[in-house]
Amino acid sequence: MRHRPHLRSGLSLFLLAWTCAAAPAEASKCNAAKLLATGKRTATELACHAKAVGKGKPLAAGCVAAAVVKLPAAFAKAETTGDCTTTGDVETFAASVTGLVADVATRLGGPGPSACTALRLKAAGKRAAARLGCQAAAVKKGRGAAVDPKCSTKVERGFLAAFARAERKGDCLAGTGDAPAVATLLDAFAHGRRAIVAPPVTTCSPL
Repeated sequence: MRHRPHLRSGLSLFLLAWTCAAAPAEASKCNAAKLLATGKRTATELACHAKAVGKGKPLAAGCVAAAVVKLPAAFAKAETTGDCTTTGDVETFAASVTGLVADVATRLGGPGPSACTALRLKAAGKRAAARLGCQAAAVKKGRGAAVDPKCSTKVERGFLAAFARAERKGDCLAGTGDAPAVATLLDAFAHGRRAIVAPPVTTCSPL
């Protein structure tokens, strides 16, 4: 069987004649608003869990319901701006929040009472909302996946300080020293929501 080197060489030259790179997503007030609303619901639900664990009582259904009902309205309002990357995705986000809250609540323990665990649940909610806030700020300015390092640093310091204060209470239900693991879980959630509303755009151009 004969090979045709000139054809293979030509194909290689053609393939090398193009370059592709990830371009920043366009600025979007809608996407930013969705991220902020998601963060607010996450923080509110975890605050409900914190209240229950702090008192050693069952989770109040009314507390969670108050948080749940606000997300569809927030998404509907965001979509009126007309610059959304996606629409009709509120149920997807709602389900992801429910899953995250359940994971965090399970990891940090219950049913209490525990002052430490209550404070850690609140801190987790605040971190989730703050991380999504950092992502929202970037999306609103059209920076693609780039987030202001100062925003990230502020969130990190606040979270670690809050966990340290909580653990000094001495009654943590799930042990101590797990701040990094919880942070990783929350940050992955924030990055994942960002990727849904404003995925990176790949552009190709000839060399």
